[in-house]
Amino acid sequence: MHKVQKLLTWVEESLYTVVGIILGGGAAMLLVWSMIDQGMLIVQGEVVIAILGMLDRLLLVVMLLEILHTVRISLQDNVFLIEPFMAVAIIAIIRKMLVVIMEKSIPEAEKLGNSGTTLIELGVMTGMILVLVGCIALLRRFPQFDHIGHMGPMAHDGHGGHGSHGSHGGSHGAHELGKDAISSRLTAIYEKKEEKAEKAEKAAEQTSDEAHRLA
Repeated sequence: MHKVQKLLTWVEESLYTVVGIILGGGAAMLLVWSMIDQGMLIVQGEVVIAILGMLDRLLLVVMLLEILHTVRISLQDNVFLIEPFMAVAIIAIIRKMLVVIMEKSIPEAEKLGNSGTTLIELGVMTGMILVLVGCIALLRRFPQFDHIGHMGPMAHDGHGGHGSHGSHGGSHGAHELGKDAISSRLTAIYEKKEEKAEKAEKAAEQTSDEAHRLA
C-alpha cells in the first residue's frame, strides 16, 4: 500500500511539473507574441488599440503566472493554495471590465468586441470582485483555511499508524509543527504577493496615464 501511495505521489508531482512547464512556456510565448502583435499595430498607427491589447494580454500573462505560482507551491510544500485562484478570478473580471470601460470611453476600442455588455453586468462584476476580495481578506485573517494538504506518503507515512499511543502523540505533535511551518510559509508568500501587487499597480497606473496621453 505504501508503494502504491508513493507511486501515485510521484505521478502527481510529475504531472504538476509538466503543467508548470507548459504554463511557464505558454506565458513566455504569449508575452513575446503580444509584443510583436501590438508592435505591428503601433506601426500601423493604431496606438490606442495596441495599448489596450497589451494591457489585456499582460493581465492574461499574470493569470498564468498566478496558476504557475500555485503549482510551484504545491510541489514545494505539498499544499494546494486557494487564494491564487481567487486572484485569477479577480484578474479575469478586471480584464472584462477594462475592455467594456475602454469601449465606452474610446471609439477605436469597439474593434475589441463585447459591445453588448451592459452597466448591470458591470455592477455584477464589481460585486463579484468585492466578494472575492472579502474572501481573500478572510483567508489572510485565517491562513489555516487557505491550503489543502496533498494525499501523499508525507500525509500517510505509517509512523504511529500501527504503533503505541505515544507514537500517535508524537505524530500529532509533528503534525502541529507542520501546520506552524505552513502558516509561516503562507505569511511569507503573502508578503511577497503584496510587494508584487504594489509594483503591478504602479505599472498599470503608468500604462493607463500613457494611454490617456496618447489618446
